[in-house]
Amino acid sequence: MVRADTARNHQRIVGVAVAALEEIGPETTLQQIAEQARVSVTTLYRRFGNRDPPPQGHVRGNRA
Repeated sequence: MVRADTARNHQRIVGVAVAALEEIGPETTLQQIAEQARVSVTTLYRRFGNRDPPPQGHVRGNRA
């Protein structure tokens, strides 16, 4: 079972990343995403590991 705060952080990170990529483009930095999502860059790397895009299900699930 995923902790509630972990699930909220994940959704917030994905939402911010999608919005930033649509607005700014691929030059968006991980630091910008972390700041807008109100998490540390360490949290962002822990959840996603690298700059590769998340699987489409993550993005689609966040836009419903």
